[in-house]
Amino acid sequence: MSASSLFDKPQNERVYRGWGLTISAQEEKERLLQSTTLYVGNLSFHTTEEQIYELFRRAGPIRRIIMGLNKATLLPCGFCFVEYVNRQSAEFCQRYLNETCLDDRIIRIDHDVGFSEGRQYGRGKKTGGQIRDEFREEIDPGRLLPVIVPPPNLVPVPPPYPPPSNQLSSSNSTDNKIEL
Repeated sequence: MSASSLFDKPQNERVYRGWGLTISAQEEKERLLQSTTLYVGNLSFHTTEEQIYELFRRAGPIRRIIMGLNKATLLPCGFCFVEYVNRQSAEFCQRYLNETCLDDRIIRIDHDVGFSEGRQYGRGKKTGGQIRDEFREEIDPGRLLPVIVPPPNLVPVPPPYPPPSNQLSSSNSTDNKIEL
């Protein structure tokens, strides 16, 4: 796939357009043609960076992975950016790993203009996650926020205070033994 073919897609295919870009469409096109960064969407909220690395390293050497985070909770929210060392690896990955299954979900991979600070946060106004999840009507178990419940024995129950009178004992001043 040539880099110019990224822009020659039929109208029914989508091209990911990053939010908050303050560059012209021409500059965006030029950046996309040279970028080594991919946007990966439709991830499970439970997918780890290690799982992403294990799958995506098959396409070539990875420079870094930036997990998408919910702005409010700082938990993963279903997307990430994968930055490769070279353009060839990014193109290979997009071509062969797009629409594959990761963590029981069909992921989508698009070329991206490059990561910049702030883009790792979800854009959802209500939840801080992804906008599409705020309008979902069906329950998607792979995109539910994990509920963290501490185990019941995490906080020890303090003994009653003061101790019951039958547990008090007198001690001899010469002997530090406690008699019960």
